[in-house]
Amino acid sequence: MTHRLARLVAWFVALTLALVVTIWLARVTGWLSGERLVDAFTGSGLGRYARILALAPAWALFTAVFESLLVKAGQMLTRRRAAPPTE
Repeated sequence: MTHRLARLVAWFVALTLALVVTIWLARVTGWLSGERLVDAFTGSGLGRYARILALAPAWALFTAVFESLLVKAGQMLTRRRAAPPTE
């Protein structure tokens, strides 16, 4: 796998995983319930999106953390495979 393709895959996995974790945390803490999510799409005015937009920084933070961890894990795996076997 090329370097760019590996980073693209890591970014996609991190983005998806971060979204799942963010929504899960928001639901567990009560910040975003099913009713509030429906209200965001069926309500009126721009204020209806406030809760969803407030989650964007958390999603971005989790994405950055997960992407960094995935890239670092890939680099460590590459180094381990390239290292000569020890006895």
